[in-house]
Amino acid sequence: MGLTTASSRLPFMTIGLGLGIIWWLANPFGWTDAGERVGAHTTAAVLVSFASAAGLLAQFTWTGRDWARWILSAAGVALVIAVVTWQVWSHQPTVPVDYRGDGQRIGVWILGACTFLYIAAPFAQIYQDTGRLRFPYPGLFEHSWTNVFVLLTAALFAGAVWTLLAIWTALFQLLNVSFFRDVFFSPPFAYLATFTVLGYGCSVGRMNESVIRALRRITLMGAYALLPLVALIALLFAGALPVRGLTPLWETGRATPLLLTFLAAIIVLTNAVFEDGASMPRYARVMRIGIEASVLVTPGFAVIAAYGTWLRIDQYGLSPDRVYALLLVLIALLYTIGYAVSVVWRTPPWIGGIQRVNVAVAIVIAGLALAVQLPPLDPLRLSALDQAERLRTQRTPVSEFDFASLRFKLGRYGWEELSSLRQLPSHPDAEVISAAVDRVLLADSYWSARRAPVPSAASEIRRIPSDLEVTDEFLARMLEQSSQGANCVPPNSCAVLGADLDHDGLLELCLISLQSYRKSWCYVQGEAGEPRSIGQLLYSGANRQAWEQALEALSDSPIAFRRPRYDSIVVHGSEGVFEFYPED
Repeated sequence: MGLTTASSRLPFMTIGLGLGIIWWLANPFGWTDAGERVGAHTTAAVLVSFASAAGLLAQFTWTGRDWARWILSAAGVALVIAVVTWQVWSHQPTVPVDYRGDGQRIGVWILGACTFLYIAAPFAQIYQDTGRLRFPYPGLFEHSWTNVFVLLTAALFAGAVWTLLAIWTALFQLLNVSFFRDVFFSPPFAYLATFTVLGYGCSVGRMNESVIRALRRITLMGAYALLPLVALIALLFAGALPVRGLTPLWETGRATPLLLTFLAAIIVLTNAVFEDGASMPRYARVMRIGIEASVLVTPGFAVIAAYGTWLRIDQYGLSPDRVYALLLVLIALLYTIGYAVSVVWRTPPWIGGIQRVNVAVAIVIAGLALAVQLPPLDPLRLSALDQAERLRTQRTPVSEFDFASLRFKLGRYGWEELSSLRQLPSHPDAEVISAAVDRVLLADSYWSARRAPVPSAASEIRRIPSDLEVTDEFLARMLEQSSQGANCVPPNSCAVLGADLDHDGLLELCLISLQSYRKSWCYVQGEAGEPRSIGQLLYSGANRQAWEQALEALSDSPIAFRRPRYDSIVVHGSEGVFEFYPED
């Protein structure tokens, strides 16, 4: 690293102090009003992003020499960050608007910018060291792991300083002295102190190369011990799939996230164990064969994750989460197929082949981190266009369409598509769609809009028993009132159970969500003809399967009742009662 003297810490602290001043003047955590934040502070956001990226890279690439190259590498990467930040902020409304969702771009971009910087930093560090645009894999590997521990060192040091300041403040508050609290937690001190301390912590990490290498070595040793276990899990799971089939995976509803997480663990551990790929690790032959076999089966896991994601998209259309899932699946496919090809290619040592895979996929990831913020791959844009098109082409029934998400989750693009849906003269349910759009426009939140059912939805809700007579109008009002109404999308995910629970000759109607069993909310018709909530009907069966069987039985058989064997004790003048619960 080339940093050995105490005076070497000064540049790091100076850069940190400069960042603190910029953050203090911009004060991004003080931007509370949406219009003000994106209107008056767009320039400040771009400046903060440029300064933060340039400052971080400047601290990681500082060598005390070749200033021009140092400034060029840090400023070049930071300029990319600043341009994309401007693009992200340009989508934020500058005046109060009637739609929501564009704000999520900021959080996604913060994560994307950190990913881009993490990938770009080792390249910038090698360029600063050598002055050439050649990037040997051993150097990329070393910097990518070392940077993590340098950041952790800086964060731990800053956390320790602020812990001591908090104790300092608390001690003097015991004496009713608030001066230190007012100073330490004021924006100027907080920003300047935090970034200066982070700079000092970064210098500590970079100056103590032996300590960082020791921490890295300990981590890699842990990975060395864990990789055979992960390989065993992969092989056992691959062997169980043909026996059990894919159906249990789809029933969980979370197969893709679990598979992607497992693949990420395999990829990280494989990289950690094989380091720069110069030589094979010293595993026993059986273990090495098992690890190689596990690498060969991982593309199958990625394909299953891709297929599961495609099934969800084919059934429900695109959403921002599914777009991100597609990108993660693509990355997993690139990694796993590349690693498997390296094993099959068998160039000694075969693991050296993952060097090219890692560099290529890292560049792809950095590109995707930027691309998802641009219109061609914008998840909000793609989702809004796809969902609206599915409704226009009748792939999604009107009763199952989530109109509320267009207004409250997909930002300006969703709002534009929602507005366009009011004019669909060729659609057979054009009037129903227009009415649904009007109701969403009147709602004040996503969940209140979801509770407003589409007129045709009530007629599609399952009746129990099957000959139950209840008007669609009354059922629609039940949906509006009940918290279960938000779960009745699509409408066939709900049922209404009719039973004379109090034996007064009038039916009580209980709305049941088939997505979450046991509880149902019950209503009677009030004096004005409106539904009136009277309580909940709880199911005490052992599991969901028993509950579903019970609903099927109620659909085709007469409803029977069981009165309590033991009465409750009523105390005159008291609201409470004594209820008896028998042991059996």
